[in-house]
Amino acid sequence: MIHRDPVPGTYARAMGFLRRCFARTRPWMYLAALMVLYAAGSFALSALRWQELDASTFDLGLYQQSLWSTSHGFPFYESADWEIAGFPTLLDVHTVFILYLLVPLYQLAPTAYLLFAVQSGAVAAGAVPLYLLGRDHIHDPRAGLLVGGMYLAWAPLLAANLYDFHPEAFLPVELFTLFWFWMRGRYAFGSIVAVVSFLTLEVAPVLVAAMAIYFVTEKWTPFGRLHATHKGPEGPEHPLDWEISVPRRLQRALGSPRVTASLVLLASSIVAYFLLREAQTEWLALWLHQPLAPSQTTGTLAGTSLSSLDLSLSAASAVFPQKVAYWLVLYALVGLIPWLAPRGFILAVPWWAYSLLALNPAVVTVGYQYSFIAAIPVFLGFVLGLEVFRRWYLEPSPPGKVETHPKLAWRGPGSRRILQSALLGLILLNLAMSPLDPLAQGSGPQGYAVSYVPPPGFSEVLQLSRLVPDEARVLATPRLFPLVANDLHAYSLLPPGASPAGGFPFFLPFNITNPPSWVFVSQQELGTVPSWLGGLLYNRSVYGVRGVVWSSALGTVMLFERSWTGPYLSLGPPPGVPQVFWGSGLSLGPAGRLAASPAGPYPETIFSIDGETGNVWFGPYTSLAPGNYTVEVDLIVGLVDPALLPPASDVVFQIQAGAFGQPTWYYQNFLLSQFNSSAESRVTFRIDVRAPSTNVQVVGYSLSPLVEEQLLDVSISPVAPTQAAPLPPGGTGR
Repeated sequence: MIHRDPVPGTYARAMGFLRRCFARTRPWMYLAALMVLYAAGSFALSALRWQELDASTFDLGLYQQSLWSTSHGFPFYESADWEIAGFPTLLDVHTVFILYLLVPLYQLAPTAYLLFAVQSGAVAAGAVPLYLLGRDHIHDPRAGLLVGGMYLAWAPLLAANLYDFHPEAFLPVELFTLFWFWMRGRYAFGSIVAVVSFLTLEVAPVLVAAMAIYFVTEKWTPFGRLHATHKGPEGPEHPLDWEISVPRRLQRALGSPRVTASLVLLASSIVAYFLLREAQTEWLALWLHQPLAPSQTTGTLAGTSLSSLDLSLSAASAVFPQKVAYWLVLYALVGLIPWLAPRGFILAVPWWAYSLLALNPAVVTVGYQYSFIAAIPVFLGFVLGLEVFRRWYLEPSPPGKVETHPKLAWRGPGSRRILQSALLGLILLNLAMSPLDPLAQGSGPQGYAVSYVPPPGFSEVLQLSRLVPDEARVLATPRLFPLVANDLHAYSLLPPGASPAGGFPFFLPFNITNPPSWVFVSQQELGTVPSWLGGLLYNRSVYGVRGVVWSSALGTVMLFERSWTGPYLSLGPPPGVPQVFWGSGLSLGPAGRLAASPAGPYPETIFSIDGETGNVWFGPYTSLAPGNYTVEVDLIVGLVDPALLPPASDVVFQIQAGAFGQPTWYYQNFLLSQFNSSAESRVTFRIDVRAPSTNVQVVGYSLSPLVEEQLLDVSISPVAPTQAAPLPPGGTGR
């Protein structure tokens, strides 16, 4: 049976109407829609990461504090670099003078959301000059749309965009614009953009110098295009480039206004590079009336030696395969199109060299801010390679001309579908490798795990941070520091190894005799708290718990105030009890192993390693509200070899219980005779929790190689008001 359209021609008319609508829509309109989509999406994801407390001192909190301090008369002071090496201003670390433009905005809206919005907008704006480059260089607005759209879809771009806030995000739009102005012959406008880029980051003069070299070599073989103009059968009207003497080639190149302007740009870049270095080491101290930057300054791209640049010749071979793979991935994600225009590699040489010699592995890892810099040569090369692709493969050949490269049938539907499918596959590959793909989350260097909805606990942590008064001397763990960064007296704890000595920061103005007024810590970052400070937090003569958030993306979050003796603010529901932990719910010590237990009450159990002594298990690192609790440890203790019996007086096992910052709650040694060798034994004791506590753990130690232990479970339950405290089963406790 033939089904006819009830209204003849309806489908055809509808499709025709849609085609006419799309035909009337210009490519720049599609690009504008893509830019808005990218900016809105990247801002939303950045905000979610912030709400998941995934941002940290480096590199969100320090920029917040820099902008805040500048608006309060202390130009770009931030405590993080002061703690590490004594830098009095961020400008001594990076020449980010462009951030002065953000100071008035941040003064009006001092929030991380402003920085996310500015960064997302700046990154999205990079598609505009790329569109203009594609449109003008390839003479097709659709090519401009392709270049701009591929830039916005490029996976490393979004991954870098989500990593806090960085001034590197301004470089793509600046240098793409500079390249476009130079190609259009607008050298005055291009020079203004170049100066702006110099004031954005110290790496800009190096990248601009490479751009200038690219244009200088445009008309000079061997870098320029080989050409010969033919005039009939008499032969070439002009000789080939390699037949011209070097002086004549130089004279011809210097006759080009673009080459002359590019030479001036090259000289200006070199001068700017060393002026920035001089400003960092000498002039800033005079301008800002601050101490000189430390002489051991390293890591800045305004350095003048390999050591000051944090580079090493030995680093080239250290992770060479990773560095090569990094660049292959970057180019593969744009279809290797830049490889069709080898002269465009001139633009990439400076950053290639830096990434090859860099000691910092983050430079060659997708997910860090350095992808913003790598995007510049990749996408300028993409424009140049796309023009070569069009000229070689897509343009119709002149009659009678034999091509060395096979042409594709541009108007053939088959070839068109092949190109469209390849482009679609490339875009899907980028999306699959970006943080947009849930399957890729948590696997990147930053551990992206965007939940797509505001996580619970953030509003409570934000409320807790607002208890810290203005101008307070507060010390926070790294991922909580951005919440208190709008304060001249806020300081950050740093991960182990972040300071030059690999330990506690040199210049932190706190010690055991002069502790901070407020301490803001999260459960997941307790490893950054130095031992002297951890020992003071639960000393009631020094600190009191001001507030606690029981559950957040960072676990329990606690705020301590010096000399506080009042009640604490409890936010969110306290941890439920009873709590039971077994197997993988605990952590293995060096003398422990995890094994399946199909016959037991739990699927997993922890065994001591035969013949080994030491820590068998620890954990579960839970949190407890104040109160009395009963702890029960169920385990089986027996002999490794029944023929080998330890002396009756030998201690064979030990159990401890405690929590972060507090003296040990329970400590007990056991003899073999205290356990039932033929069945399960239970050790029961009571703990008195007097303040909100986190990282509560019960630890087991094997003390005899002749005895093996099997842990079944650890349970923690509240003590009923009338329940007497159970005693441990004998032993030599203290």
